Amino acid sequence: MQPYPFGANGDPVDLSSEDCRTRPSSCALLNVTSLAFRAWNRGLAATATNVPGASNPLGVWLYNGARWFPDPTFPGSRACPGNTVLWAGKLDYWLIGTPTGNWVNLCRFDGSQFVWEPLPLPTATVARGKALDKSIGNSNAGTTGITSGTCLAWDDCWFFGTYGTVVHWDGVELSDDSPPVTLKPWLGTEFTGATLQAGAGGTPLGVAVGSSNLGSARNGTALPSQPGGTPPPQLFTFDGSGWSPTSFSPPATPQPSDPFRTDLVGVSLQADGHGWAAGNPAGRRAGAFPPFGRAVVTSAEPSPLVPVNPQGDDPSCGGPPTSRFAFAAGQDSYLWSSIAAVPGTGDAIAGGQVFPGGGPTGEPVLVQASCDGRTSVTRFELALAGRGTVPANGAGWIEAVAANAANDAWAATSFGTLDAASDQPARLYHLTDGQKPQAPAGDDAESRPLQLQLDPPIIVFAPLPPVEVTEPAPVVESTTTQTQTTTQTPARTRRLPPAISNVHSKVVRKVVRRKVHGLLTGFESFRLNLTFKVRRPVTLGLRALRKNHVVATASLRKLRPPSGKLVLEITRKTWPTKLEFVTDTPTGMLANPGPVLSGTVTLRATARAIDGRKVRSVRFEYSVTGADAWTTIATAGVRPFSIRFDTSSVQPGSYDLRAVITDSAGVSGVTPVLGNRRIQSAGGK
Repeated sequence: MQPYPFGANGDPVDLSSEDCRTRPSSCALLNVTSLAFRAWNRGLAATATNVPGASNPLGVWLYNGARWFPDPTFPGSRACPGNTVLWAGKLDYWLIGTPTGNWVNLCRFDGSQFVWEPLPLPTATVARGKALDKSIGNSNAGTTGITSGTCLAWDDCWFFGTYGTVVHWDGVELSDDSPPVTLKPWLGTEFTGATLQAGAGGTPLGVAVGSSNLGSARNGTALPSQPGGTPPPQLFTFDGSGWSPTSFSPPATPQPSDPFRTDLVGVSLQADGHGWAAGNPAGRRAGAFPPFGRAVVTSAEPSPLVPVNPQGDDPSCGGPPTSRFAFAAGQDSYLWSSIAAVPGTGDAIAGGQVFPGGGPTGEPVLVQASCDGRTSVTRFELALAGRGTVPANGAGWIEAVAANAANDAWAATSFGTLDAASDQPARLYHLTDGQKPQAPAGDDAESRPLQLQLDPPIIVFAPLPPVEVTEPAPVVESTTTQTQTTTQTPARTRRLPPAISNVHSKVVRKVVRRKVHGLLTGFESFRLNLTFKVRRPVTLGLRALRKNHVVATASLRKLRPPSGKLVLEITRKTWPTKLEFVTDTPTGMLANPGPVLSGTVTLRATARAIDGRKVRSVRFEYSVTGADAWTTIATAGVRPFSIRFDTSSVQPGSYDLRAVITDSAGVSGVTPVLGNRRIQSAGGK
């Protein structure tokens, strides 16, 4: 076993140096709290400092098959708190969960876009969790929240937490999928582990495990039994679309006041469906002594390592006897923190803490368990006189384990202290026989549609108000020997087609790199370019909407033929679902004077100009219905814009009404037409 110490400055630490040998804690190592591998040469590690409340700029580390190095894009633990890391496909990964909890954000790294994104939990999830905190009087609500997760692909992830909380990520957003604990309280487990992967033929296989305690481990209240008295479910399996509880119940030693005394704390699954789970006596956790919410009992309680299979019981894999690992006074006592199925072997390695002789001081321990019941124990004994030689921390335990092949595995120890002279830093150990891992190497080749391609902006091109051209009125002359008569008909207007056409859009992505906490971090930005043909001079702007809210705008610009361009600055959070053109044309509405008009009536209109301009006039007009030949009635130049219309000046019949608004820049706009208004004579005809 070769240690890989993680330095708090991002560099390797020389544990053989004089400073490290005389006082190891001064080497400022980080504590690995979680490990995740998608291949032996593609690994992740979540780390934490041993200084309470300190921010950690190196919270996520990467392994490339040769060395570990801090993720240069990670924004720091203040922006992305968490202690559990997991892969989502080949490019994405997540950092979730935190000891301080209280329903904090989840953090996703989008490897296709090279950016970290903190995502708040769904409102329904947070409201549900806080309501359950209150209902049971949980004074430790700060420890509630998401505790574990697993992904089948970059756009199919499931996250689990206290009170049976289940949250799903579909590649676009998080949604709540939690069971109805208020109706079925036995489902209110604290989830402690999950695994999901594609099995034979692509069929998804998944298992999630939880404790028999309600809410948080710090609460310690036993879950109620199911109808009929059966124990609360602690094993959940995946059916391709959701998670359902099973009848599986881990080995336990019931007590009169608490019949369900085992908590499952970890699970791991192989592609063939075979997997393992690890459990502790209810309320107990490695590194926590005495148990939360529990009276200390003297009888032996199982700490089981048990085979699990989402496809059903497997009689060929029985695992170690229930009595092989237990917690009891006067004998070696075990508590587990993590477990990993060893690919291609059917075995598992479990990490945790052993208390020699049942004493008060624990030390890290690794166990390899086989289906036939055989076990192999590796003790990380304390570096004290007369004890073993493997370097480890005092009063510590194994925080996390990972297995990539029969000859390639990893184990991380915690930071712990016995006294000032025996401080021991946390370490990460590589378990190998020195040969190349007996498993294929991983790569980063992953083809998938980007979010911006899945959800392109929608261009809503409502034709702009056409420019109206007034044509000269035709003049009719007739000549007789006595008189000459000249007749002029009303002027006609001509409606032109929209000022622009052939609109095209293109999104340009840019990654801006800057230093955060001394590390180079990537931030992405997007620019939406709209290009189009321009038929005649026009003033245009643009606004972007998402769910009917304006999220970005492009200022008005004067455009001339033959082409034009408008640009919007957008982000993933303001990704538009609709685009609309805006112009400098004044707008307004003509008040409805009623369906039938006679005598003298008042016509009113509202009018508004764009910012920086004023309404100069409002011209009221009429036309025979459908003729589109408009005649001016009168013009109003001050607010309120209204005029008096003597209907006796026109022949009785059906007419259309409108108003033409002109602003201080001479730009005109037309109100919607009020059609089919019947004008009748004063006598009612």
